[in-house]
Amino acid sequence: MDVRGKRQFRAVLRVILSFVSCVPMAHGASGPSRPRAYPGAPDQVRVFLAEAKRAEALHDPLARCLAYPDYPGNAWPKGLVVAYCHYEHDPAVTLAMVRQALDKHALIGLEARFKADLDRHFAKEDFSEIIHRDFDSFDDSQEAGQLSQQWLEQSPHSAYALTARGEYFRHRATTARGYAWASDTPSENLRLMSAFAAQAIPLFQQAIAIEPRLQEAYAGLGDVATLESDHADIARHAYEKGMAIDPGCQVLTAYYLSALSPRWGGSYPQVVVLAEKLKAHVSERPLLALNTDWPQVDLADTVSRTSYEQAVNLIRPVVLRTASADVLATAALFSDHVQTSDRWEQLMMLLEAGRFEDIGRRATLLRDRLLVSVAHEPAWAQPSLAALVRKDPNDSYARMLLATSYVEGGEPARAEEDFVKVMEDASMRHDALYDVTVAMLQAGRAAKARGYVDRFNREYPGDGPGWFLRVGVLRAQGVNADDLNAALRKFVETADRSDPKQAMEVQYAQSVLGQPEGSRRD
Repeated sequence: MDVRGKRQFRAVLRVILSFVSCVPMAHGASGPSRPRAYPGAPDQVRVFLAEAKRAEALHDPLARCLAYPDYPGNAWPKGLVVAYCHYEHDPAVTLAMVRQALDKHALIGLEARFKADLDRHFAKEDFSEIIHRDFDSFDDSQEAGQLSQQWLEQSPHSAYALTARGEYFRHRATTARGYAWASDTPSENLRLMSAFAAQAIPLFQQAIAIEPRLQEAYAGLGDVATLESDHADIARHAYEKGMAIDPGCQVLTAYYLSALSPRWGGSYPQVVVLAEKLKAHVSERPLLALNTDWPQVDLADTVSRTSYEQAVNLIRPVVLRTASADVLATAALFSDHVQTSDRWEQLMMLLEAGRFEDIGRRATLLRDRLLVSVAHEPAWAQPSLAALVRKDPNDSYARMLLATSYVEGGEPARAEEDFVKVMEDASMRHDALYDVTVAMLQAGRAAKARGYVDRFNREYPGDGPGWFLRVGVLRAQGVNADDLNAALRKFVETADRSDPKQAMEVQYAQSVLGQPEGSRRD
């Protein structure tokens, strides 16, 4: 049984023992009440979680971000958090707005919005880099492809339409390339990458010729040209020209730092030189603090391929110097591979990362697992888990965790449907079938629990905990002693005595059966 399975087994011991020893247990009970929130957590963790929970209740994303507590012990630059919250959560152009402008032939207003946001990038008062987020919706989705094409057809000389179309092809190229090393990337993917990059490059170049201030076009051109060594000069010129116009642009310099890293043919000395130059602008452009530790972050990522422990040692200090959601989430993910990691610290890093940005599926699942199993906050985790399941109904891990959150939250009956769905995944069928039996037992639905445990014992006859679980189900049904003793004997035969909990229950079973290895309990 894996770690998660053993944890669930320990959690259900008290349920089964209550049936075996005739001690009544309230149906749906979720265990003894806790004297205070987050037992075992240090004081600063309890304070952080309480404040974060209050902030999570706010529906406005900007208000939520501004109300969130900062990561304890940080030395983030002044103004970084406020600037970061506004950059990520201020209103930006959406595909719906673009579609509406196209449908109503109101492109003049759309272009005016982009121009106004571009002007803010160069304003002393009301400065903002929101112009970059205006292009975020132009990813590799079908909708983005259709709308960018329509926009460019209606406005072929628009720098913004050209950039939007370039962004679409850039994302198509990046998706085709993937994140594996070139040697591990299928040749067909590399061919597609080249084809999409070839379409993106001239679009960005045309946009720059029309509007030389458009930093997003420089960033997009540099990024897509970096994908192939043949375009190295194009990438370098794009970054150099962009920085000559605005050396403090956070988005452009983030791409530039990545392009200078060893994995793309550069070197760490080059990255360090650029990072040091950026530090001179942090006081006036706080968002640059998201980039200035990139050399150490990239090194940690490289080291993680051979040692997560060393990677954690490299990236943890960076968490205290920058509020970067990527750094916070990456540090937490690396830490999950280190047995001695502080799980409370992991949870705080993931919550802090989610304060600013969407942290992606892997980090979201880790955060929600920690909310359920460490912080005992299943309701806090449920909305994001439900969103993952809606996005991909076949995401078995997310669905399993969602079902577990219902059980942990005292709603075991609600978990049945999701556990049953997970059972369709052969790799998770064992755990899901076991857990749905436990859930039905806790919900007081003994007949359903019997049906599931019958199936479990039939499919996994060598699984000891399954036979011990059967004892609890049979006892809940009031089945005769002969059947109970038969299940106990099967448990004794199949139990894994290397597991301390199972070894203890073997002794208990033997005492009930009157076997010589133990003595009957009173």
